[in-house]
Order: sequence, then structure tokens, then C-alpha cells
Amino acid sequence: NARNRPEVKNEVLAAIDVFKERLLNCRALLPLLDKSLVDHWAYPSPQFYEDYGYKVFTVFSEPLTEEAIDQLNALGHFINQSYLVFLYSVLEFHGVLGSINQALPGREDVDLLRRLRNVIGHRVGQYDANNKDHTALYEKLQKLYMVDPGGDPRNAQAFPLPIDQVLLPMTDGCRTYAEALLKSV
Repeated sequence: NARNRPEVKNEVLAAIDVFKERLLNCRALLPLLDKSLVDHWAYPSPQFYEDYGYKVFTVFSEPLTEEAIDQLNALGHFINQSYLVFLYSVLEFHGVLGSINQALPGREDVDLLRRLRNVIGHRVGQYDANNKDHTALYEKLQKLYMVDPGGDPRNAQAFPLPIDQVLLPMTDGCRTYAEALLKSV
């Protein structure tokens, strides 16, 4: 079992930290864009990313259109989904994702990560409002992370994956879980 190697804890925690930094870096360049940016040629990184040390100014060769904003936001959501797959993979590779230890902190985060990764990895990340498992997962995300994407899960188009409300808290929970699990080995 890979988990029994003493250096695994440091490898897992370092990998989680690297992925988190890469996510923040990518999303500072490609944040969630508001429709008020239509006809603008550029935008600065939001304060949220600047607070993490990522201050960028993105300039386009032509003014943004509503369609371009929709496409860029879809790419940002894809980055968020890809991040979850990477996070899951590093935990799986290092033996953290066996049977979830219900006594450890972060277990709910690991469970949600596992469930989201299954949808993202096996169903191309598409949220299906008619699928009871999807709506239950959506509601659990809302409850655990206090995220309110502004509507009923039955009318949603995608899983809510905002960085500040879901991805970073989930990452911290998974990191806490991995650290506690590997401490006991």
C-alpha cells in the first residue's frame, strides 16, 4: 500500500498545494466574467485573486461580446472541473481514497470530491437536473459549502463550483483528511 511509505504524507500535501496554486493562477487569468464587460477590451483580476498574490490584467484583441463571455465562463468552469479530477487523482494515487474513514475531519469533502469526480469523469461533467443523484449532490454542495447559485437544483445547468465557496474549502477539507489519515499510518 502506497500509504504506508513515510514520505507519502509530504508528497500528497505538496501536490495538493501545487494544484491549488495552479488553480488560482489559471482563474486569475480567466475569472468568472460579468456581462457588464461586453464591449470592453480588457479586465483586471478580481480582488479575490489579488489577495492570493495573483494580480494580472487581461487584454483582448477585440472587444468582448456576450458570446465570448459565455465561452470564457464555460472554459473557467471546465478548469474548475479539471481541478477536481486532478485533486481526486493525487489522493487516489497516494492511497488516500479507500473506504472513507468517517471519524476523520474532512470526510464530507472527500465524499463530495469522489462523487463530483465520478460525474465529471464519467459523464463529461454534465449536470442532469432530472437525475436524482445529481440533484442530491447539488443540494449537498449547497448545504456543506453554503453556496447559493441562485436557484432550484431542478433548474440548474451545472454544478455550483465557485472557487471561494466550494473549491478552496473542499481542497482544505481534503488536505485535512489526507493529513489525518496519513498521520495514523
